Amino acid sequence: MNDRHFAWIDAAQASQLLGVSRTTLYAYVSRGFVRSQASPGSTRERTYSRDDVESVRQQLVGPGWSPLAQVHRRESHEHVDVFLNMSGDKILGLAVIASEPRSFTIVNVVGNIDIDKLAKLEGQFGIPRVTHSEP
Repeated sequence: MNDRHFAWIDAAQASQLLGVSRTTLYAYVSRGFVRSQASPGSTRERTYSRDDVESVRQQLVGPGWSPLAQVHRRESHEHVDVFLNMSGDKILGLAVIASEPRSFTIVNVVGNIDIDKLAKLEGQFGIPRVTHSEP
C-alpha cells in the first residue's frame, strides 16, 4: 500500500490525540503500533499516520474508557499513563502504558476487577510491595 494515501500529522498532534507523552508516542512507533515517516524537508522531524493514531486512540477512549492518571518524569524520560474502563461503579478494565527510552510496556486487564483482590497481588509476579500508612 502506498503511504501517500494516508494523512500524516506531527508529533504534537499525535501525542495530543492519544493523550500521551511524546516518549509514549515514540514507543508506539518502535513497537509498530503507529507508522512514522521523515517530514518533508527535515532530517530530524517525523510525521505520524493519523489512521494509526486514531486506531490506538479508539482502543483507549472507547465507551467507558477514561484516563485516570499520567506521570511524566522529564529527567529520566519515564512516562506512565493509566486508563480505566468503568460501568457505573464497576471497573471493567484497566490499561497501564509505561515507557522509558529503551522499554515500552502495555498492561491491559479486561473483565470485572475487584480492587481488594487486586491488592492481594502485591509482592507477587514482580509487583512491588507498597508501604501503607494510616492518615
